[in-house]
Amino acid sequence: MPSLPLQSGGPEPAHLAICGSLLVILAIGLAVFALLRKRKPQTAGVEITIGEGETEATAMGRLPRIGSALLRGLAALLDLITKFIALGLVALFIAAALVTLILFNLGWQLFDPNPYKRALAEARIYERFPALIAEQMAYQLAYVEKHVGVDIENMSATPELEACLKQALGEESFSAIAGFEREPTDAELEVMRPCFAQYGEVESESQQGGPPEVFSRLTQTDLENLLSILIPATWLQTQTESAIDQTLAFLNSDAPTLSLDIDLVKLREHLRSGAAAGAFLYIVRLQPPCTGEQIAELTAAPLNAIPPCLPPNEILNSMVEQSEGVLNDVIAKIPDQTGLSGIGEQGPGEQPPGETGGPLGSNPLEAVRRIHMISRFSPLLPLALLLLIALFGARSLQGLLRWWGASLLIVGVVGVILALAALPTMDWAIAAYVMDRLPASLSPAFFAAVLEVLRNIARTVATWIGGEAGVIALIGLLMLAAQTRGGLGRREVFRVPDDEDAPQSPVNLGIQSGRFRIPPEGLFGGKPGAKAQFLVNGRSGNPYGLTRLRPGDTVIMDAAGGGYGDPKERDRAQLIRDVRDGKVTRESAKRDYGVEITDESP
Repeated sequence: MPSLPLQSGGPEPAHLAICGSLLVILAIGLAVFALLRKRKPQTAGVEITIGEGETEATAMGRLPRIGSALLRGLAALLDLITKFIALGLVALFIAAALVTLILFNLGWQLFDPNPYKRALAEARIYERFPALIAEQMAYQLAYVEKHVGVDIENMSATPELEACLKQALGEESFSAIAGFEREPTDAELEVMRPCFAQYGEVESESQQGGPPEVFSRLTQTDLENLLSILIPATWLQTQTESAIDQTLAFLNSDAPTLSLDIDLVKLREHLRSGAAAGAFLYIVRLQPPCTGEQIAELTAAPLNAIPPCLPPNEILNSMVEQSEGVLNDVIAKIPDQTGLSGIGEQGPGEQPPGETGGPLGSNPLEAVRRIHMISRFSPLLPLALLLLIALFGARSLQGLLRWWGASLLIVGVVGVILALAALPTMDWAIAAYVMDRLPASLSPAFFAAVLEVLRNIARTVATWIGGEAGVIALIGLLMLAAQTRGGLGRREVFRVPDDEDAPQSPVNLGIQSGRFRIPPEGLFGGKPGAKAQFLVNGRSGNPYGLTRLRPGDTVIMDAAGGGYGDPKERDRAQLIRDVRDGKVTRESAKRDYGVEITDESP
C-alpha cells in the first residue's frame, strides 16, 4: 500500500535534517568560542613606542601594566558573557531534562506490554469480568428502556423536529441536551417523545425488539453467573495479554496494519466439556414452571431453542440430552482462531483534502511511531546541554561539579515532585473534566474498573519517573558535596557532679563507639579523619570496657569522619571563609588543602 503523505503540520525529515545541522554548527561555534576564551593572551607582535626621555626598559615595564589592565577588563567582560550563556544553558537543560524524563518514561512504559498486563492483573479484571459486564448490560438495557422513542443524537435531524423540541424544552435545555452537556430528565423525555413521534424516525418500543423472552427474565446476578460459566478467567487473561502483545509489537514495527488473532481452541474445549450444557440448564431453571399446553408443545417438537418455561424433571433431563447434541454441533463450528485484520488501514477518501484529522494529523499511526522514536533519543539533548554548560561555565573540576551538581539536583527534586503529584493531578482532572460528562449508560463499577487500570499504569510510570529523578538528585547532591567542607569533628564533655547532687560512688561508664585504633577512611580522594579519643581527666581511657569514675572526674570523647573528594580541589574562597570562621586552621589549610592563607588573603 503506498504511504500516505503526512498532513499533521509536523516537521518533515528534510526540515529535521536542516534543524539538526544548524544545531550542530551552533554547538561547534559555541565550543570554539569557549575554547578561545580560555586561551592565554600573547604579547608577540606588539609594537612598543619609546617616549621622550624614556629608555627601552622603562617602556617595556609600562606595557605590562597597561596591557594587563586592558586584558583584565576584557577577561571580566568575557567571563560575564560566558556565565550568562552558561546560566541560559542551565535553564534550557532543566526544562529539557524534565521533558525528557517524562517523555522517555512514557515512551518506554506505554510501548511495553508488561505495565498493561500488570495493571489488569492488579485490578483483578479477569476475575471481576462477569460482574462488570453484567452490570454494564443492566445499565445499558435500563438506559435503552428509558429513552424509547427518543434519539438524542439526532435532535436536529429535520428543521421541524428541532423547532418542536426547542418549543417543548426551551432554547437553553435544548442546547444543553443536544450538546451532550447533561442527560434529559424524565419529564423532559416525556415532552420530547411526541416531537420524535411526529417528526422523527425513532422506532417505538415494540419496533425496537430486544433480547429473547428467556433472557429478558435474567437479573444482573443471573447474567454474572451465566458469564462465569461460559467464559473461564484463565482463557480471558491469556487472550487479552496476547492481544496486548500483538498491539504493542505492531506499534513498535513498521507494519501498515494490525491483525489481532484470538485463539478459540481452549474456549471450544471448555464449552464442550460441559460449560455449554451447564449454561443451558442454568437458564432453563430460571424460567417459570410450564403449563400443560407448554409441556405438550415441548414434547411434540424437537428441541431447537431454549424453552420459555421450566418443564418437569423427566422432560428436563430428556431436553438436556437433546441439547448436548445440538450444542456440540454448534460448538464444532467454532473455528480454531478468529481475529480482526486491517486495523489502522486508512482507505482512500477517508480524510478530506486540506483537513489534518486531529491533533495527531491525517496519519495518527505514523505520528505515534514518530513520537516513540523521539522519546528514545530524547536524552541526547540534555546530555548535549550538559557538555555546553561544561564548556561555558566550568574553569576547573570544582566548577564543573558545581554547575552540573546544581543542575542535576534541581532536575531531580522537581522530577520527584512531579512524580508525587502525578496521581493526585490525574484524579483531580478526572473529577473536574470527566465525571460530569460520563454517559448515563455507563455503569459506575465498569468506569471505576477502567479508572483503576489507568491509575495502575500511571502509578508505574510515575514510580519510574520518581525513581530516576531521585537518582539524578542524589548524583547532583554528591557532586555538590564534593565541593563543600565535611562536617566538623564532634567533642562531648561531661563531668561527674561533686556537689550535693553528686551520685554515690563509684560511677561506672560504658560506651559503644569505634574508630579508636583505625581512623575513618576518606572517599574519592578524601583524607582519613582523626581517630576517636576517650579521655578521662585529660588522660587516655579504655573505651572498650567499663570505666570507674569518681565525683569531679571529667570525660572527653572526640569523633570525626573521613573526607569526601580531594581537598586540593576545594574552592579557595570557601576555604578562606572556613579559616576566618575558625573551622579550619591556617596550618591545616596549608598542610591538607595546599593553600597558604595570610591576613592579606582576599
